[in-house]
Amino acid sequence: MNRKEINEGNKLIAKFMGIETYYYSGENDMVEQNGKMQPLENWAKYHSNWNWLMPACAKFDALMMDDLKDRAKFTEYSDLLDDAVTVYAIEIAFSQLVDCIKWYNSNAEPTRTTTV
Repeated sequence: MNRKEINEGNKLIAKFMGIETYYYSGENDMVEQNGKMQPLENWAKYHSNWNWLMPACAKFDALMMDDLKDRAKFTEYSDLLDDAVTVYAIEIAFSQLVDCIKWYNSNAEPTRTTTV
């Protein structure tokens, strides 16, 4: 996984976790922490720290399936994520969570006002 893929994955997971990111023309995506703006690239550690990644994995597993068009597919993605975590390779778990969130965002019921 290259730096751009890692940054995009971290940004997607941060948004999923409710953290706003900001983009300034010509600069990196930024996040506000403790009243200071920091480059998301320097702040987000979902790709390299289990303490960051696991709460996001747990949040995906706990999503309400009622919002989904295809509950069986959600179960499949949830199982794939669980399997990725048990391999104990954070790169694999990170990549699988990114895939899960992308799938969820594109498959939530149209009645939902926003994706996560």
